[in-house]
Amino acid sequence: MNSNTLKKLKRTIYPRIYLYAIVLLLFAGCKLDNTVTPSPAVKATSNSYQPVTKGSYWKYNYTQNNISDTLTLTMTGTSALLYGETYYEGLNSFQSHKFPDATCYFSQNNHIYNKLTIASADTVNQYYFNDTTALNSTWMAKANNLGHINGLEARFAGQIVEQNINLTVEGVTYTGVSHSKVYLQYSSGEGYYTYATYDYFMVKGIGIIEMFYVDTSGVNISEGLMSYSIK
Repeated sequence: MNSNTLKKLKRTIYPRIYLYAIVLLLFAGCKLDNTVTPSPAVKATSNSYQPVTKGSYWKYNYTQNNISDTLTLTMTGTSALLYGETYYEGLNSFQSHKFPDATCYFSQNNHIYNKLTIASADTVNQYYFNDTTALNSTWMAKANNLGHINGLEARFAGQIVEQNINLTVEGVTYTGVSHSKVYLQYSSGEGYYTYATYDYFMVKGIGIIEMFYVDTSGVNISEGLMSYSIK
C-alpha cells in the first residue's frame, strides 16, 4: 500500500469503537472514501473459503466476555487495491447494537486469505488461512506493511491444525472443515511472545463457520454461524 492510499484509508476511520478485538487496542471501523469505484466481486466458487460476492451474508451468534448479540457480515460489492492486492469490503452489523457496527476487508491471492482492519491508526492485515498448507505446516507474516502495531514490532504466525473434520455449529453439522490457529505476536526485544490466539474453522464454498479469540488481557470472543447466503 503506498503512502497516499494509506493516508486516505486512515482519514476515513469512523470515530466509533469496534469491540471485535484483534490487538490490545479496541477497534475503530474504517470505510473507503467515495473516490473508490464499486466493482463486482469475483464469483463465489466451490474452491473459495471466503466468498466475496455482493450481497452474500453470514449471520453469527456472537459472544464477547459473556455479552451476546447477533452479528451479520454482509459483502457490499465495493473493492479497492491495497498492498498490491484487491480487497473486498464487508460490513459487520449487530442486531441488538450491543457493539458498534464496523467494516473489514477480505482478500484471496495465491491461496492466502487475509483480513484487513484498523487498530487505532494502524492498518492490520491478518493472514488467517491458506487452503494449500499441509496439516501442521506453518506460515509467518508481518502484521502490516511496516510490521508494527502501536509502535511495537508485530507479526502473525499461523498453522493448519485440523483438516477434513466434521463440526457441529449452532445445531448444524458441517463436513470437510479446516481449522487454522493464528497467533498475534509482539517482539519483546529478546524474541516474540503471543498476545492473542485465533481459531478459525473454514468450509469451502461457505467461509468461516466458527471463530474463537482470546488474548492476555482477558478478552474472549466466539462466533458461531447460524445462517448464510452466498450470492
